Amino acid sequence: MKTKVTSHFLLDLHSIKAESDLPNGGLASVTITAPVTLPNDRSLRTLRTTGCSPGTMLRTAALFILGTITFSLSAQQWFPVTGAPSGLAVCQTMSADTCQIARSMSDHFVTSDGGASFDSTQTMFTTEWCLDMHFPTAQVGYACGGSHFGVFTNVITKTVDGGASWFPVTNDEFPGYSFGSIHFVTQEIGFVSGDVGTFLKTVDGGATFTPLEVQLPELNSIVDIHFNGTNGYVCTRTRPLNTQDDDDIYRILKTTDLGDTWSILYADTVLDRTYTTDRGVNSVRFLGAFGLACGNNGLLLRTTDGGSTWSESILLSDTTFLRDMEMVNEQTAYIMTIRAYAGELRNTLRTDDGGLTWTTMPEKFLNISVKDGTGYAIDDEYHLFKNMDVLNRVPQHDAPVLALFPNPTTGQVTMLLSGILAIGHCSVFDGNGRVVLEQGLAAQRSLTLHTAGLAAGTYVVQVKDLGSDRIYRQRLVVQ
Repeated sequence: MKTKVTSHFLLDLHSIKAESDLPNGGLASVTITAPVTLPNDRSLRTLRTTGCSPGTMLRTAALFILGTITFSLSAQQWFPVTGAPSGLAVCQTMSADTCQIARSMSDHFVTSDGGASFDSTQTMFTTEWCLDMHFPTAQVGYACGGSHFGVFTNVITKTVDGGASWFPVTNDEFPGYSFGSIHFVTQEIGFVSGDVGTFLKTVDGGATFTPLEVQLPELNSIVDIHFNGTNGYVCTRTRPLNTQDDDDIYRILKTTDLGDTWSILYADTVLDRTYTTDRGVNSVRFLGAFGLACGNNGLLLRTTDGGSTWSESILLSDTTFLRDMEMVNEQTAYIMTIRAYAGELRNTLRTDDGGLTWTTMPEKFLNISVKDGTGYAIDDEYHLFKNMDVLNRVPQHDAPVLALFPNPTTGQVTMLLSGILAIGHCSVFDGNGRVVLEQGLAAQRSLTLHTAGLAAGTYVVQVKDLGSDRIYRQRLVVQ
């Protein structure tokens, strides 16, 4: 059954503390702590209220925060695809209903009904990581990966029937352990890069591969491949030969003749590179003359003249690596981040003004793929999400909010909406997409959930407005 999702909004209230020593005839004070960034960059940390009952105080303070956030954050419209397989690695959106999905060291999945059901087939990636995938057409697709501990190294597989079956193209043939990036301009012409500077091109659908030279004397590591029509772009990291120093040269290269020749669009050198000075470029995307690139230690590059000139900014610091990007159009793009010293600290950023400003989303995605306004994504717990209208930005003052407190919890949870639902339904999903709690709403804006019987872990609380088909959701941590 297909579900129409108009919009939803997410918010984490990290802690809500009630101090009720009941002085003055039963009055209480409540402290609500919520690290929230306001439009003027002030952080709302603490709100204190006195002179009413604890229950009224919690509701009043929470509603105050909800109203504030409504004006300070954009609506988000990603929701989990319940029933989808877990442990996913990479996905590609083919249409609103069709998504190709790879799971490392396991099956390949495809949904052709918008996530209502999934077909699976076994591939070569049984003991190897599947690191990237690209479908140049609806039927023809390629996947690449490998490992140093599995049966095969440097694996490329191919499908010619829309992912229903896969066969090996090459493995154990080239230096290194794995291919990390693959892109096909047509179903016959494609490029793939590996972990020790391997950079290959095929013009016959993978029957043969030819090593490419990019006219640079140093050993190159190609970390990203992107084509916009016949114009191709790669990010490279090089270390000069005959040196033992940790000196790195980072470049963005461009080709206009399908890889025969390459020109340098951007170059940067870091001497004695460390984690905190690493400026490697990890991802680049172009639409016409407009381009964005992102890299390590918060590096963001922006061009409006095809790469002749670049404006540079530090989007995030504290050794935050901007590791991947999905460009929807010249206004909207996503960046996936990770902390260099703490791999679990991930974030997703979104811009709607061409990269001038960015908003941190509540979801923590590893991979996003958008086509014709529909997006599929995989989060940091390797679950599938979907957004049916990526470009629809709900006006901020109309954005509904779902809050849960306390969150994390060890028992009872209060769910609060910023507006009253005439009729709705609340469901709590576990990490496998199974419904573990259900409750109806009628002319309500709040609800009490009893989670004492749930195992410790992360859950998704989802509220559906049965009058408008809108869906709101929020993560809940049970301790």
